[in-house]
Amino acid sequence: MNKISFRQALLIAIGSSIGGGIYFKTDDVLMTSQGDVFLSTMGWIVLGGTFIFAGLAISILANRTKRDGGLIAYMEDCFGEKVGFATGWFFAIFYSPSQIAILAWVTATYGLQIFNFNSENIGVNGFYIVIFLTLVAMFTWNILSTKFAALVSAFSTSVKLIPLLLIPILAFIGLEPANFANITEGTSYVANNPEAIKMITEAGLAYNPDASWLTIFIGPLLAMAFTFDGWFTVGSLSVDMENPQKDLAKVFTISLSVVTFVYAVYHLGVNMLMPADEIIIAGDAHVEYAVRALFGGIFGESGGYAAAKVVIVIVTISVTGATNSFIMGANRYVQALAEEGNFFNPQKYRKFSVKTGTPLSSALAQGLCTFVLLMAYYLQEGHGWFSGIVIDELPVAFEAVFFIPLMIAVIMIWTKDKSVGFFKGFIAPIVGTIGQVFILFAFFTNNEQAVLYFIICIVVIIIGLIFKVAIFDKYRQTDEFKNQVPAMELLEQQLK
Repeated sequence: MNKISFRQALLIAIGSSIGGGIYFKTDDVLMTSQGDVFLSTMGWIVLGGTFIFAGLAISILANRTKRDGGLIAYMEDCFGEKVGFATGWFFAIFYSPSQIAILAWVTATYGLQIFNFNSENIGVNGFYIVIFLTLVAMFTWNILSTKFAALVSAFSTSVKLIPLLLIPILAFIGLEPANFANITEGTSYVANNPEAIKMITEAGLAYNPDASWLTIFIGPLLAMAFTFDGWFTVGSLSVDMENPQKDLAKVFTISLSVVTFVYAVYHLGVNMLMPADEIIIAGDAHVEYAVRALFGGIFGESGGYAAAKVVIVIVTISVTGATNSFIMGANRYVQALAEEGNFFNPQKYRKFSVKTGTPLSSALAQGLCTFVLLMAYYLQEGHGWFSGIVIDELPVAFEAVFFIPLMIAVIMIWTKDKSVGFFKGFIAPIVGTIGQVFILFAFFTNNEQAVLYFIICIVVIIIGLIFKVAIFDKYRQTDEFKNQVPAMELLEQQLK
């Protein structure tokens, strides 16, 4: 069996961490920080730093498991089979569908920008039809060909860093006095722009020009956390790495350092090109406007327009790859649950298609869950339902419910096995926990109905546990389950 080298693992880690979130969360970050560019940039650096420490702690858990599964496997190893199931159920039924739906929303947003369309000129209904068709296309090619889906993700990874580095590099090269004013006077620009303040309040955020620096610093951390989402997935590769004991901690450290640096300089670069209030007003279109400003002075208005369209094409490819990667992983969640007898009609949902080699029924179930969550986004954007909360950030905040216990578990391991080291076994999980607490604090202070929606997440998990006790565990006691051939082995037999 071919093992994953350190270099390959590092590239996978960087690719899985950098997604499309940075492009459509920059304006959200500025809204929650009230235009404070300096504190929001520090937020990227501090939050990224806490993830680095959390990654060091996670590396201990990853190196102690002999199973695939990543976060789900760690939860089961540390807290038992039911907790592992609850984690897998949440990720399959709620977390992955919500992230796929919002990333498809972003993909459609930037795809339409290429042709100068948006949800305003085609209407909310038309916009969500485009999103629906985008999801249908992505799930279809993932079902028909894993190889093609992998090529999509690989190609997007090769181009996604271009705008993230190009924009800040050129912004720094073309330094002008106005660039520095944009960074130092962001809060003033917002305070003197009623339209920007209106957009902040309409987003359910409380605009307070007298807010403390700590409130402004913590406020945007949840939106930032969304952009890092996926950073922990490399831990699931530990069983396939050449030397995980030596390399995994370094992979976490280097990859998260790179991602943190890229996000921080991109945030600075964009804000040098556009004042904070204009970015807030432009919303997700700020990328195009920033590139126009960047190249317009060099090549004229038409040249700036053309350059902006090229960058938007690259951004669209990037977020398409991020969405595709989520679908590739999510299609296996239901299959993994069914393989363990923890899903309805498990013999159906655990199977891989002989024709395509993909878990067809599992992918269809995942697609159905995604379309349900997409409908929630539609009801919020088109009909005002679920007001007072950013739905896509709810699962990211709830991740802390899983990560904080894992950080505590690492400390418990260190108390019994000092060979893991004081730094990785105690300091790292402590700092990692602080980062997760910051994220939770930002969620509960920035969302009017945070408690209610947190309860919804808990209810989703409780429903899954009820199904497990009432249905799944009984099936797991049957001879059919005990004597079943592993799905991949069964597929190999059928192909022969």
